[in-house]
Amino acid sequence: MEEWNKGFDWDDEENEFCDRECYEFNGKLKTQFDDNCCEHCKKYLTLQCDYLEDFMSEIDDLSDYE
Repeated sequence: MEEWNKGFDWDDEENEFCDRECYEFNGKLKTQFDDNCCEHCKKYLTLQCDYLEDFMSEIDDLSDYE
């Protein structure tokens, strides 16, 4: 497993925030992070992201566990 991803378990679920057609790697990051997942996308959590509402609803869902 790659160093930056240690300890994170996806539980064999498909990650809906990976492999989206709009993915554009953020060149400010090291190339080892280019896993085609949204958290490394140039548009991640910016107004350029067409799916910003999806991310915000995911944050709302996670806040139920606090």
